[in-house]
Amino acid sequence: MKILNIIEIFLNASNLVKAFASSTTPEGATATPTTIHQNENGLTHNVGVLFKPEANPGDSITANFGHESKLLKDVILSHTFEHWLKERLNERRTEVLEKLKKLPPDQNIRWFEWSYPKQSFRFSLVRDQDLLLALGSVSFNMTIQVPVHRDGYVDSSTGIRLYGEMYDLYGFDREYRDNLTLFSDYGAFAQTGYIQASDGGRVYKIKISFNGDISYISFNFK
Repeated sequence: MKILNIIEIFLNASNLVKAFASSTTPEGATATPTTIHQNENGLTHNVGVLFKPEANPGDSITANFGHESKLLKDVILSHTFEHWLKERLNERRTEVLEKLKKLPPDQNIRWFEWSYPKQSFRFSLVRDQDLLLALGSVSFNMTIQVPVHRDGYVDSSTGIRLYGEMYDLYGFDREYRDNLTLFSDYGAFAQTGYIQASDGGRVYKIKISFNGDISYISFNFK
């Protein structure tokens, strides 16, 4: 029987922390230079001061994860994302059923498109531990294109198309300080270099880009 080590269990989390610690680009991502602000939203990760604030630890970057990345695929398959997606579909139940009544007899599928700006959630501690450790909470915008069969179910052979961007600032948790105590605020300030007047701060931004990626969740509007 094979015993998995901690890195094998938390692949996304270990990928990000290794890249942050070595000031390199995470596996599966490309990097672009970025800047970090003291009060920037998204400081939602509880590891990070790997430098002395008076020293220059390296450049801040945005790690861009795209279509073929493991991180994007795992987000789509996560319990947290599927729960968010099903909640959005459930909100549209009346609208969908009304429009299906008007579907022409020779048409079996009707496409629906909805956009959701300024969304956020925190990955589940119980169901999505790797993503919780890797990202904590995220903000995102998402447009979903949903194929619905005349019988009311989402066409599973086609799946739901996802377009949008998900963001995280790989730093100390500020928004959820009730979970991590007030120290989270001070940790975030130290990590971004604002404890002292220096260029010592370094934090990774994470950006996950959805461009027609597919979720094959099961859902019935009836």
